[in-house]
Amino acid sequence: MSSNTIRYNYRLRMSDDAESRLQTECDSARWVWNRCVETSKAAHRASTPEKKITCGPAQLCKDLTRWRAQNEWLRDASSVVQQQTIDSVWVSRRLCSLEVRMEH
Repeated sequence: MSSNTIRYNYRLRMSDDAESRLQTECDSARWVWNRCVETSKAAHRASTPEKKITCGPAQLCKDLTRWRAQNEWLRDASSVVQQQTIDSVWVSRRLCSLEVRMEH
């Protein structure tokens, strides 16, 4: 049996308006990602054996609500994309901590 592989190339051509909107979404997602990482690291540093401070998706979603209230440009972007960014941060943090535990 022979197997043929067909390859297709696509090029995305956007209007200037669409490109600007996509860039806005990417910028807001990157900003949310960076704030989530910063918040998570701060919680980790502040945590002690006596008082464990956690920073999970629920807390980050509350933070997102506050961030959106404080920043009009963030409100103008999609909240769904921003919530998916929080989920992605949380998944990456869990995978990272799992890898660290496996090494020790």
